[in-house]
Amino acid sequence: FAVFAISLSAQHDTCSFKGKKYLVYPYKIEAENAPNASGTEDGGNAFNGEIPPIFDSLPSGEYALLQIPDNTFRKRWKKRFGHLNPLVRATFTIVQGKINGTAYLYLRGGKIDKETNYTDGLKNGECRNIFFIGDTPYVDITNYKMGVLDGVFVTHNTANGKAYVSETGTYKDGERNGYLRKYEVGEKGVYLAEEYFLVPEGFSKHYLSYYANGKVMMEAYPDSSAAFNEETPPYTRFVDDVI
Repeated sequence: FAVFAISLSAQHDTCSFKGKKYLVYPYKIEAENAPNASGTEDGGNAFNGEIPPIFDSLPSGEYALLQIPDNTFRKRWKKRFGHLNPLVRATFTIVQGKINGTAYLYLRGGKIDKETNYTDGLKNGECRNIFFIGDTPYVDITNYKMGVLDGVFVTHNTANGKAYVSETGTYKDGERNGYLRKYEVGEKGVYLAEEYFLVPEGFSKHYLSYYANGKVMMEAYPDSSAAFNEETPPYTRFVDDVI
């Protein structure tokens, strides 16, 4: 297990992380809860995956956001990490008072947790949320257009100790738009369970659900729906005037 500690230089308010020097961001996450095995538990100024927005008056440069051991859990921190140094939880670049480029967020063990792209302080482009099962990484993806959800997204779920794609779709101007597909795990593996064709007005123009064998279970439109059994065609059809 690799621990990426840092060494502080109070004189210049900088730190070194993974062989690179950063300015120390003037906000420190306090660790009131002892670090657990996965390195994800936080307390105090809890780290929720977002960089606290106090960078407007800071000079341009590359910054590191630190987490510090509090007095209550210093012994457990020392046992867990082998030192009492702060840990880097994020690195990012500030240009003219705004975050620009890719911001990297880290688990306490040093693995990358999130990659978020910014333009002039706004999320812009692909953002990646990384999680691990054992040593295997999986990536949830969202896309932004100047701070607004826009583009493809992919999310995962877990079953039987493994991760699988559970949902895919697109956003347009902050709203889910176009095909939304949901997946589930059956006896023979992952299968497409539901499809929605969504419109910006907030409803589905067309909906399909499926049995695990790929056959249609239900088809629905705004003014009608039909259900099918799982037997070999011809299907038995049940018509309903209301979804």
